[in-house]
Amino acid sequence: MAIPRAELACRVGAAMAVAWVVVRSAGVVPAGLSGLLLAVPIVGNVLPSFSLPRHGVDATVALLAGFARGLLGFAAFFVALRAGIERLSPAAAYGLAWLAALLAALALRRAGAAARAGATSSRPASRPWRPRRSP
Repeated sequence: MAIPRAELACRVGAAMAVAWVVVRSAGVVPAGLSGLLLAVPIVGNVLPSFSLPRHGVDATVALLAGFARGLLGFAAFFVALRAGIERLSPAAAYGLAWLAALLAALALRRAGAAARAGATSSRPASRPWRPRRSP
């Protein structure tokens, strides 16, 4: 389903407005916190606010669940980068951080597959998500 140009423009405008507020608060908020706030609110607030009315609750829940899972890789990357940056060369620390993010993603994928396998053996499959039709 294609996103109408007007909605896409609204999404971009909302994301830019949130980014502008976070960047403008950088003088008041510590740099580490403003860097985190720049990534989280845009995806965590803008996308669900457009997904809910267009695709419904199930799609918005799936979007937020995926976002929450993605944050684990995001966190793993920066924790590994912080741990390695003082002990390793910058290139090695960066490589270690990418490896940590990849391992986090693979672990989540494996855990999700195991959870789905356990869920399908104990109860019937749930109805697949379908986008809501617009009038």
